[in-house]
Parts: sequence; C-alpha cells; structure tokens
Amino acid sequence: MRSISIQDIYEAYRKLKNYYYYDNSSLHTRIRIATFEEDFFRLDKSKFKKEFQKKCSNLLAVLNNEDKDDQIFNNMLDDISYYLVPKGLKEENNDVGLTYISNMKEKNNIQIDQYNVMIDAPVEIHLISTLWLMFVGVHLSKLAKAHNYAYNFTLFTSSDDEKQYLNTGLQLYSPYYKGYQDWRDNALKKAENILDSKKNATIISLDIQRYFYNVRINLPVFIDNAVIENNIEFPTGSKALINRLTDLLHRIHKRFQCNVEAFFVDLKEVSAMQEESTLLPVGLLSSGLIGNLYLYEFDRLVMQNLRPDYYGRYVDDILLVLGETKAYNDVSEFLSTYFTDAKRGILIPVEDNNEEGEEKDLRYKLAGYDGLYVQQKKLIIQNFVHYESRAAIKKFRNNITKQRSEFRFLPDEDVMEKDFEESAFKIDYSGSVNTFHSIKDFKGDKFGASTYLAHSIFLACYDNEESKKSNTERTRQILSFFKGNVAIEYYSLWEKVATYFVICKDVDALNMFQANVVKAINALDYGQAETLSCIKKSLEKLLQYSVAMPISMHLKFIAPSNEFEEECYEMAKAIRHANLFRHPFMGVAGLNLTDCIDDDTINLYDTSSPNNKTINMQRGAAMYLTPHHVHFDDINQIKYLAVLMNAKSGSFSDKINKDLVIAISDSKKFFDEINFKWKELFVDHKQKQKSEFVDVHASECCNNSAQAMYVTIKEPDFKDRISVDKSVAIANIKVEDDIIEKMALGKVNLSKAKRKDLFGIINDAAENECDILVLPELSVPFQWLDLMARESRKHNMAIICGLSYYVNASNIAFNTVVAILPVKTKYYTTSVIVPRVKNYYAPLETQMLTSYGYHYPRTNKSKPTAIYDLIHWRKCYFSFYDCFELASIEDRSLFKSKVDFIVATELNRDVNYYSEIVGSWVRDIHCYIIQVNTSNYGDSRIMKPASKEQRDQIIVKGGRNATMLYDIIEIDKLRKFQLPGYFGQDKLGGYKKTPPQLSRTDVDTRIKDKEFK
Repeated sequence: MRSISIQDIYEAYRKLKNYYYYDNSSLHTRIRIATFEEDFFRLDKSKFKKEFQKKCSNLLAVLNNEDKDDQIFNNMLDDISYYLVPKGLKEENNDVGLTYISNMKEKNNIQIDQYNVMIDAPVEIHLISTLWLMFVGVHLSKLAKAHNYAYNFTLFTSSDDEKQYLNTGLQLYSPYYKGYQDWRDNALKKAENILDSKKNATIISLDIQRYFYNVRINLPVFIDNAVIENNIEFPTGSKALINRLTDLLHRIHKRFQCNVEAFFVDLKEVSAMQEESTLLPVGLLSSGLIGNLYLYEFDRLVMQNLRPDYYGRYVDDILLVLGETKAYNDVSEFLSTYFTDAKRGILIPVEDNNEEGEEKDLRYKLAGYDGLYVQQKKLIIQNFVHYESRAAIKKFRNNITKQRSEFRFLPDEDVMEKDFEESAFKIDYSGSVNTFHSIKDFKGDKFGASTYLAHSIFLACYDNEESKKSNTERTRQILSFFKGNVAIEYYSLWEKVATYFVICKDVDALNMFQANVVKAINALDYGQAETLSCIKKSLEKLLQYSVAMPISMHLKFIAPSNEFEEECYEMAKAIRHANLFRHPFMGVAGLNLTDCIDDDTINLYDTSSPNNKTINMQRGAAMYLTPHHVHFDDINQIKYLAVLMNAKSGSFSDKINKDLVIAISDSKKFFDEINFKWKELFVDHKQKQKSEFVDVHASECCNNSAQAMYVTIKEPDFKDRISVDKSVAIANIKVEDDIIEKMALGKVNLSKAKRKDLFGIINDAAENECDILVLPELSVPFQWLDLMARESRKHNMAIICGLSYYVNASNIAFNTVVAILPVKTKYYTTSVIVPRVKNYYAPLETQMLTSYGYHYPRTNKSKPTAIYDLIHWRKCYFSFYDCFELASIEDRSLFKSKVDFIVATELNRDVNYYSEIVGSWVRDIHCYIIQVNTSNYGDSRIMKPASKEQRDQIIVKGGRNATMLYDIIEIDKLRKFQLPGYFGQDKLGGYKKTPPQLSRTDVDTRIKDKEFK
C-alpha cells in the first residue's frame, strides 16, 4: 500500500516554494515559508536532512494516518487563520448632472466597497494541499483540461507505459500568464477566422460572481462521483492514500469556512443536506484545480447544447465564440436565444426580490449550480458582421501587443525620461479630447503605474550612484501618487515602490511612503467595526511584508528604531536566508548561490559585490532549497568571476584561460547537482536526468604559439529546427578612448546615454530575430554581464562582446571577451558564457595600465601559448579574437579549415593596418569574418572570402547615434563551395577559390555537424 515518504514531503515543499517564489499576490505565504526555513540556515547537507525530517515528522504521521485521535492535525487546523484585503472602494456620489474632478487624493474617509477573504495557514497545511495535487489532483485534471487554460499541470509522457505523469521538476502548474494569453488569443483568432470566411461572429465574455466564495463542494463525494462517471483510474494500491489526503483537505476547507463564516451571510443558512459542503479557500494551491473541476459538468453542457466554435475557461472567466450569428436588439434577447431557452438551458434567468412595485431585475444562474451567478457588470456580448469594420478586434489586439512589448524588450530611455505621472494617470473623455467639458474622469492607471515602476526598478539596478540620487522629481511624483484611496486601491504595487526607494538608497522617501500608506489605512471606513479592524491589521502587515522584501537584499538599509521596523527587519532576514528575495535585482547574478548569502552585511543590489572577497559555491541546505530552476549562466558567471578574483600578480594568460574553460565544466557539475540531485536527497536511487548540452576539452588545433580549447553546445531536442545559416548583427557603437583613465578614477561609464545606446541595439537585434549580435572590445560594462546573459536566453540570440576591465584585489586589470550562447532543451532555456582573457595586450594598452598602477596577465615566455576557443554551436563552428591578437600571423592560422566564421572585436584606431589583416585573413582561412570596432574609428564589417567587389556584405563607420546592421552569412553555401576541388568550385562560383591545404575532411565534419576530436 502506498504511503507518503519524507522524500514526497520534500518534493512537495520544493514545488510549493517554487510556486510562491513566482507568485506576487501572496506575500503572506512567502513569509510563512521563509520563517519555516529559519532552522535550516547554514546547515550542511547531513544536518539539514535530519532537521527537515524532524520538522516534518508530525506531518508525516498525519499523512500516513498515524496521528492518534487526530490531535496533531487538530493543532494544525487551529493555526489556520485568514486576512482581508479590499477588493474595491466606493466611488463618490456627486449631484446628478454635475462633474467634480480633483487631484486631491488624501481624504479623511475612504469607503471600502468589497473585500476578499484569504487563507493564512501554516506551511504544513499548504503541504497537504500540494501533496493532494501531486497524488490525487493530477489524475483528475483531464476532466477540465480540454477547455480550461488555468492551473494546468506540467506533465510528461512516460516512454515506459505512455501515460502522463507530473513533471519531476520544481514546477507544479504551467505559468499562468501563458495560459491566460492562449485563452484570450485563441478566442480572437477563432473570431477572425469566422469573419474571414464571410460569416458573422459573436464573442461572449462571462464571469461568475465571487466564484470561490460561492462554490459549495463536498470534496470526497464530488471526487467519488467524478471518478465513477469518468472511469478515472488511480495507481494500484493508492486508494487509501487518496482517501486520506482528500479527507484531510476537506477538513481544512471546513475549518477555514468555520473561521470565516461571519463574513458570508449565506453560510449560516446552509441546510442539513449541504452542511458538509464548503467554499474554496482562496490562497490554497489545490483550490485552483478544484475550482476548474467543479465546473466540468457545466463545460459538458455548453459543448453539447450550444456547440460553440470556441469555448475557453480561465477558472471562472469564460469566453465563447459563436459563428453565423445575427444581431439582436438587446442582451436579453441574445441570451434568451442562445443560453436560456428550454432547449439549451445553459443559464437560468432569476428575478431579484426588489421592493414591491419596483421593476424586477434579471440575474442569470449557471444551470445545475446553486449559488453561482453571472456577474452582470462583466457580461459582454460583441457581435461582428463580417462585411463591417473589425476595428474593435484590431484595436484590442494592438493594445495586447503593446502591453506584451513593454516587457519583451529592454526599457526605452526616452520613454522613461517622461514623468511618472504621464504613465500613472489617465483621462476618460465623453467626447472630443480637445475640450474641457468632454473630460469625464481623471484617475489612476494601475497598469501604467506598475509598468513604469517595473522599468524604473530595472534601470536603477544598472544605474550609477549619481544618477540614482538625481531622480528627485520622479520620487516626488511617486510619493504624491501613492496617497489616500490610490494608495489603498493599488496595494499590490507597494512592494515595487519600496524596492525602487531601497535600490536608490533613499531612506527618507521610503519613510514618507510608509507614512502615506499608514495614513490612508487609518482613513478606511466600513460598516462593520470588526471587519474594518481586520482589514486594517491585514494591510499594515502587508505593508511590512512589502518593505521587508526589498530590504532583505540590503539588510543594512535601515537600523530598526521601533517595533514595526524590528519586525520588518526580522522578516527581511528570514526572506534573505530562505533565498526568497527577487533574484533578477541582484547586482551580480548567481551571488545567492555562494557563501556570500550567509553574510548579512553584503548589499546584494551592489554590482561590485562581493568586493573581491573569496567566494565559494553553496554546499549546504541553501543548495537543496533553491526556489527555482537555476540558470547555467548564473553559475557560469560566478565561476568565471572566481577565476579572475583568485588570479595573482604575475599570472600567465594561458593559465587563466585554461582555468576559465575548466570553470565551464565545473559549472556543469554544479548545475546538475543543484537542479537534479535534490530529487534523490532522501532516497537511494540515482537520477537519470542531467545536463548534456555543454562539453569542453582540448582541441587538436595547435601550433607553436597557440592552442584551442573546444567548447561544444548540444541541443538534440531542437537540432532539426536549426538553420546552419546565421543572421548576424554588428553594433555601430562608440567606446570611450579614455576608458582606462575612467577606470582608474572609479568612473566606469554606467550612464543613461551608454544604457540607451546598448539597450537600443539589443532591442533592434531582437526585434529582427538575429541569431548573433557582436559588439566591440571593452564596449559592455563588466557589471552588465548578467543583463547580457538574460537577454541572450530571452531572445534566443548569441551575444559576443568585449567587457570593460575587471580589476581584482591583486590590481590585475582583465580585458575579456565573452561569447554568450543560448541553449534550448525540452524543459528549460538557458545560456552558456564562454569567456576568454586577452592573450596579447596592445603596447599602448599595457603602457596606460602600468602608468595607473595596474597589472595585466602576461604571456608565458618560456612556453608561449595563446589560448583560443573553438566553439561548436547550432551547426556552426567559430572562434573570436580580441584586437591586438589579430596581429599574430601564427595565431590567425590556427583554425584553418575548422571554422565557418571568425569574430574580431576591436578598439583600434589603426583601421588601415587591421583592414589589410582581415582582408587577407578572410581569404587565407576561407571563412566569414565579422569585425566590429568602435564607431568613431569604424571599419566594422561582415566579410566573406570573395572578390574585392563582393567581399564586404556590411561596412560601417561613424554617426552620433548607436545602431546595428545585420545580414545573413550563408554558411551552408560556403561549405558546399569548399568541399569539391578547384574545378568543382569553378562551376559553383560566388567565392574565391580555397587556399592550399584546406582540409576537405574538416569541411565534411562541419557539413555533417560532427565534433572535432
């Protein structure tokens, strides 16, 4: 008979933590999880296992029915509480026919219209809910899957029995935003397809009023009936466990309902026949799936009786598309025809019990579901005649596209220069936008405010200290906006406001913001004093959580001086120790994976952290409790940084470069350990899953002065979809001549102008779906490496760029070039960073560095070996050279026959000399050359081994504005030209004939996409 093991609980805990790491709507549960983990902080693997097992021993007894008299479980139930948050505020009633608009938001009385009741439960209760999903819910999910777009499990099909099972990773549900987009977009596509076929189409939008609170479900009975009616099979020997989990979850529902029944009048009037039926607790992971399952009979009714062209449900939000409809005079007539007539019987009209003599309003109840009514205000019917305008659909689509692009691309600096108030407010007009009397209302725009704050936070993470301090007007406008009713209505944005002020190190602004919010909370009013008191306490606690989140990354930001701040500080520490802060805001990506996370004095927002102290990767509890799948490049970057930090004065460049390649292999080992090994923490069996996408070893390419390290990136799941030809973008961007002087003075260019140029180029390359983006030597601030890696994997675009100097504790200035390569697998997208330190620093460069007291990696004169990388990625083979390295004739010959293209990053004023080098180089090794120099010197180009007239595909110089140009390098065509002898090449044409001793065997290896050994 199946029972629950400690490994099951551990996996459920990881999935629970992962969900609330990404969920922004329940900071209460996030804090519960963080507090639960405080006992694990700084424990090694062995001690963590013992402590976790000890902490979950009571839960294990409850789950396996070893809890005598249910005493332990009853204690857990006693710890279930709730909190209340406003759902809406009452609008002011003005005199009929008069319009009064004011920008004054602070009021003595803010009336609450509605509120939501949320569960606040211990972690053990949430684990029971999660385990129910893992062992019971997953087998029931198919009941609602066909038409439902929310709370869908991440499943995989087993090759053994071809059945679907829950994904063994951290993710429980598929990301909600993807389901929401598909739900909405598929409805629009279907409507447009119908109109294209010259038929009329109608889009119907329904929303069920207070759905989770109006559900009445006896969970054990409901599941038994669903299993019998749909012939659902559970795994052999699991019946007792399924019944036990279902019974526990049902009792949780009952206790929560008992606690909150005072807030729901109808709960006190439940008949004896229904006394075991409960509402669904908002805030339990299982409630989402159960909310889907509860309506599966309604789904059948709709499909059988209405047969819509499209039916999609996002829990209680419903979209339908009907084709070949005609226009009706009003909503009632349309609903009567399609939904409420006796034949279809999908909705049932019910008259409201108004005062005698008054006209009675109709409400629409879901057939077969007592207490579930359509929300009148959200019932929308849009009828489209195929020969008339489709402007409404087009405009809606354009708005969706615009909103998506807000976060698809990097923020536009010009847009962000506009006032916060331009984004945070909107005007509603009743007529012409040019006349004052057409103004209907002036109010806040939540989406606009949220987007602006998100972009402001993002830019502040990559800002210099002077720029952060200069945004005083933006700070004033944010503080002015979050007052009174707006502060309450937009409580979900409190954390973003606090985060912005903490990153900008503005203590005074944060204090003023908190004072404004507390003042607004105190001004709240509601008819029932007890309810009002609960709402106020809940909001005060939420304010604490919202401030604790950003402070967790910078614990020295405040020195607690009162009880409120002390509680906030303790919450912040718990969040930090549990790794539940916002990782994208870290100054150095992956720093949370090191022992630096144990040091509460480190400011995780700081791009200079860890201030050249020795860093080691986590090996204890933190490693087995990471809240999300860790990207390879996060580990990769930390390992890369550690090599540079540990280098001593007098280090040779070849040794450093070999260590950097070894660091990639070490990253792979840690990547597997942190992402996959946790699945065998409490069990003996070995996990089969591991990363196989990156391999590193020495290459056969070598000569008397240079050697290659071979880095191969594999994507077997997507190999057939990859084109060998590549779309390459080159950046025409200016790099400062005085970059060494600025480094010495501590003034590395992190300016808005620099950011604007770089962001614009990345956005343009991404919008044009380029495969590769190349930037000049020293063009990207070292502090922005994590940004480049994130953009690489987000846009599936390789980025090759020179980083500004990194100076370690030994005062060594490293000039590095990195190739950042995106990788896609079945389960995740990540990127691999291949870094390399410059083999030969230019004479003027060494002179300048030495004059400012810096050291630089030396060439090993006793064994002169320059190290280069031969990269095999997405069916192409390439390497990159850094400026003065091009001057070595021996090194230029290293990859003859073995590469499809060479990238040359430069910061070089001697363009004539380098132009002659690459002009001969492109023919000598017979490959494409991508040369990128600073725009003020120019000669950036894409070249192919062709005649002088056809050689340059792109060539660019100058211009005040940074820009990028792109073209296709036809690798497949070049290889086919290289394969035959000279006479065969005569027939093909398009390129110069291959040079002597070009290996046809190597060309064949590239054509067949095989590895060089």
